[in-house]
Amino acid sequence: TVKEGDMIDVYFLAFERNEKIFTTKIGGAVVKAHLEEAFHSGIPVEGTIQKEVKGGFEVRIGGSRAFCAFSKMGLRKTADNDQHIGQQYAFKIIEFRDRGKSVIVSHRKILEEQRAALREELQETLEVGQTVKGVITSIRNFGAFVDVNGIEGLIPISEIGWDRVTDIHSVLEEGQNVEVAIKSLDWDHDRFSFSLRETLPDPWETCQL
Repeated sequence: TVKEGDMIDVYFLAFERNEKIFTTKIGGAVVKAHLEEAFHSGIPVEGTIQKEVKGGFEVRIGGSRAFCAFSKMGLRKTADNDQHIGQQYAFKIIEFRDRGKSVIVSHRKILEEQRAALREELQETLEVGQTVKGVITSIRNFGAFVDVNGIEGLIPISEIGWDRVTDIHSVLEEGQNVEVAIKSLDWDHDRFSFSLRETLPDPWETCQL
């Protein structure tokens, strides 16, 4: 996955036999020796969701067990917990107690860090007036929220169509892919506004043609 000259993020793991050992994440048999180091240093660990338990999931990290609460699994709550069973994810250890007998992990923290990095890139590339692709995340009576490459903003009901829209569900649905125009970008207050209408043909121009 990498070649000479690539820049990657690594974590210093150990100094052995006059060599410095680095890693991108911890997983496999090495985990027992370095699990506590991963907690203190913030090194990601690989784990497999074993089963659903009260309040969350049991996670297997090498030869150790850990717990991931439902709220720490993703950025949004999901109704289908079974989809995670047997799947492997990256986690951050957020609690390490009793010499590793109680380990609590978070996959959400990994996603938040990825989103933060992507956000910095988006600040350099997104501009008002651009047309971008997004996914509808939720629908309210005043508009629809859309996720555009990791940032979530509002399509006001007045910006959904050229005609007056009274029932947003008749036009949009959650999970739908859309193209929207950027109306405003307020990075300091996390407020982003988009328009679906501006990407649609203007009916007045169509009539004139």
